[in-house]
Amino acid sequence: LAAIRLAAFGAITVAAGRHILPRLLRSVESQPDTVLVVVIAFGFVLAGLGGGALQVPLALAAFLAGLAITSDRYAESIRKELGPFRDLFAVAFFVAIGTLVDPSTVATEWPLLIALLAAVVAKGVVTWGTAHVFRLPARRGQLAVGLAQIGEFSFIAAGLVLATGAIDEGQFTVVL
Repeated sequence: LAAIRLAAFGAITVAAGRHILPRLLRSVESQPDTVLVVVIAFGFVLAGLGGGALQVPLALAAFLAGLAITSDRYAESIRKELGPFRDLFAVAFFVAIGTLVDPSTVATEWPLLIALLAAVVAKGVVTWGTAHVFRLPARRGQLAVGLAQIGEFSFIAAGLVLATGAIDEGQFTVVL
C-alpha cells in the first residue's frame, strides 16, 4: 500500500511539475516576487498533498516536490531565488537536531559513539583506498571525507527505528 501511495504521489508530482507549474509561472513571470511566492506555495501544496492525503513521509514528499519545481525551464532562476530559503531551512534543521541531543546521554553511551565514529572513519579509509587502487582522477582525501559522512537521511532512519522500539533514546541521541 505504501508503494502504491508513493507511486501515485510520484505520478501526481511529475504531472504537476510538467503541466501545472509552468502555466502558473507563465501567468506571473512578469512579477519576480510573485514567482517566488508561487514556487514556494506549489512546493508546500505538493508536499502537503503527499504527506497528508497520500501518507508519504513528509520529508520524502517535500524532496519530490522540490524535484518537480526544478524540472521547469525556470529552474535556474528558481534556484537563485530559493537560495536564501535553503540556507534558512538548513540552519533551522540543524538547530532542531541540536535540541534533540542530550549531552549527558552521550556520556553514558560512549561505547556506541566510539563504534559509530569508527564506522564513519572506516568508510572514509575504504573510499580513499578504493580511489587509490583504481587511480581515480580526484582528490582522494576530499572524496573520502565527502563520502564517509552520514547524512540527514540517517537521522530520519534513526527516528523510524526509535519509533519501532528497536533502539532507545540514548542510542538515538548518539546517532544524532
